[in-house]
Amino acid sequence: MKMLNKTLLAAVISAATLPPISAMAQTSTPLTCSGAPPIVAALEATVRHEEAVRKGTEVINKVIHALNVQILTPIDSPEFTRLMNFVLDLQLDPDKPEFYIEGFNQDGTPRLVGDRAAFRNVGVNNVNNFKYRNRDITNWIVDEYQDVNCRRTITLNGLGHTYGVLKNAPIDLPAPALPNRRSSRTFVDLDRTKVIIVEKEPGVFKSKAVYQFTEASFPFLFDEVRSGLNDPRTSPLKTDGPAYLPLKLESQ
Repeated sequence: MKMLNKTLLAAVISAATLPPISAMAQTSTPLTCSGAPPIVAALEATVRHEEAVRKGTEVINKVIHALNVQILTPIDSPEFTRLMNFVLDLQLDPDKPEFYIEGFNQDGTPRLVGDRAAFRNVGVNNVNNFKYRNRDITNWIVDEYQDVNCRRTITLNGLGHTYGVLKNAPIDLPAPALPNRRSSRTFVDLDRTKVIIVEKEPGVFKSKAVYQFTEASFPFLFDEVRSGLNDPRTSPLKTDGPAYLPLKLESQ
């Protein structure tokens, strides 16, 4: 019996001098961002990646929706300014945003809109030029992802389209700006969008840069017929058939 008691006592003393299992693991495994035991580090990394994708797409979708609504808002209204500030507040630096949208350089690359004044001018021009415009990104994919020192950066590529109605007569943009020149007041653009989202502070994600590329612009055929800009009897896809259905599409 005495021998058994000595054995148990030795085991207790030995166990008391050993560090916790989590402490032993931490000597060779980095700590988790949440403070959870390192044994769940792989699971936490997966959860953090999913959260970054979800919150990143939420940020850019809010930006796009606000820009869509702003086009339908009077320039001199408080709502116009509120929407502008809403979008800028979603940027990493509201005073120096990185928008490569709404304009093109001579080589056809998107032009930087990099301060509040330029961003407001873009909004004013859009209200003056568009009767309606709705940009919609239908699919987002992860291009790059980093989680360094518990701060995440994610780059998303989006594919979508823009439906718009111009206020003025049909326009003819320079060739570098759009692969297919707009020749109709009503059009559909095929868009690519790239956005870089960064974690400014734990759980708070901001947009660092937004790029919008218009791959092609397709006029609505009935508008072309009305404008007399193209021959509706020839279809670019089917040369032996009509280019449009013989429907009366004029509003009553």
